[in-house]
Amino acid sequence: MKAEGQSMVDRRHTRAAARRGALLSPFVFLTLLFGMGDLSETARASAPAASASWSQSQDEPETPRRNRRGRRSRGDSGRVRERQQEPVYRQRLAPYAPIVAGLASQTVQVKVEDRPVALGTLVEPNLLLTKASEIRGRAFELELSKSVHASGVLVHEFREHDLALVRIQDAEGKPVRWHVADLIPGTFVASADADGKPVAVGVVSASERSLSEEHRGYFGVALGDAEEGVRLTNVVAGQPAAQAGLSQGDIVIAIDDESCDSPSQVIRLISSRSPGEVIRVQVRREGRVRDYRVTLASRAELELPGQADSDNVSNMGTALSGVRTGFPRALQHDSAIRPQDCGGPLVDLEGRVIGINIARASRVSSYAITAAVIQDLLAEWRATRRRSGPH
Repeated sequence: MKAEGQSMVDRRHTRAAARRGALLSPFVFLTLLFGMGDLSETARASAPAASASWSQSQDEPETPRRNRRGRRSRGDSGRVRERQQEPVYRQRLAPYAPIVAGLASQTVQVKVEDRPVALGTLVEPNLLLTKASEIRGRAFELELSKSVHASGVLVHEFREHDLALVRIQDAEGKPVRWHVADLIPGTFVASADADGKPVAVGVVSASERSLSEEHRGYFGVALGDAEEGVRLTNVVAGQPAAQAGLSQGDIVIAIDDESCDSPSQVIRLISSRSPGEVIRVQVRREGRVRDYRVTLASRAELELPGQADSDNVSNMGTALSGVRTGFPRALQHDSAIRPQDCGGPLVDLEGRVIGINIARASRVSSYAITAAVIQDLLAEWRATRRRSGPH
């Protein structure tokens, strides 16, 4: 009887051990974390590579032991509290630490008034690229490591890409090695902080494309023909034209001193401007000619009635980048980077630098400028610099 009872206990322990082994297998962990069933074959094939560095003892949160009544064993309470105090994302991203560890020597923390605003990616020992809109017109400092701080000088701005080239004063680092690849949807990507610790992992969610069409100037009117000029048949409340004082029935006769004879001409003039630009609109109203200054908005970020509440719900309070669209070429991925992580390298699962994160665009999407585009920009800048003589 005693032997039989012991046998039953052994079988229970064996089954429990098997269950724990299944729960802690790297592939199952990744499946639960990223939903492998919804990913492409490319992503599924990449998953085992990501889990090669898995360490159950170091990276998997310890499951508290329980007694027969389901209560936690007393000896586990301290360890459980320690685990609860650790950031959950650090535990989940721990398997990716070896992949991004090498970025610590290639990434710089950019600060404004001692507050992290962006990361910088070293492209030469004393040159880095960072997010331009975060430092434009502001004093900033660079932190190459916890003990090495330096000042920086803005050398050039690739404005359409929101990238700034900064020269590091009296310090140097290790530049990245670019990897140009055909990044198809489903490809795993990872990002790190300035210390080379993983902050986000995701997959490419859309192929590289132009976002410029989404970033044209927006006027906020409907247009119709008129005998001399273009009639405003509707002026949308709360939009640029209405905010500037234009009204339905006004006749637009010129924009920035260029005569307007047809609706298509007005559309062309507005579309050639960028959001934030101020245009001078000359209209005729009740026989009198009047001038108005209109600040154009972004069509991509147009807020229609009720849209603000909808956006707040969809973004779930996510902090977004100030400049997050309009890039001539950008790669979309679903990594949950923070705005202050922009400017830092984006790598594949082999740790190769495939681009620079440039924007957190929504709760479920971020953008990166690819290595191919960055290399072209730098090559053009260097060629221009050589033509203009020594500096």
